[in-house]
Amino acid sequence: MSRSRGEPPEGLIDREYPFQIAVLACEVSWRFENVMFLAEKLGSWRLHRSLSVDGEGFIIYRFSRQEGAECFLKAFDGEWITPAERKKGTWRSKNVRMLVGRDVGLQVRMLP
Repeated sequence: MSRSRGEPPEGLIDREYPFQIAVLACEVSWRFENVMFLAEKLGSWRLHRSLSVDGEGFIIYRFSRQEGAECFLKAFDGEWITPAERKKGTWRSKNVRMLVGRDVGLQVRMLP
């Protein structure tokens, strides 16, 4: 993946911002202004990462201080993720998405 012009290498960002929080992408889109306001106030890195796990999208916010990351985690029901888990692709969300309403019907029809 290419980086933005003037952006430091990914490894350097991970060393300086080791406290990383994964938030569901749909949660971020629903509360975008609140998420971005709090992320900026708590000192997150200006560019965020995206991650797809088991068909679910996540946005990764990186913080230099653990206190800021914990506050963000509680505010948006996020989950901890380490840089190593993100790079290796071994991280899995502890939350299981429950299908409701018409999603359930779509899943049943798709089964062989």
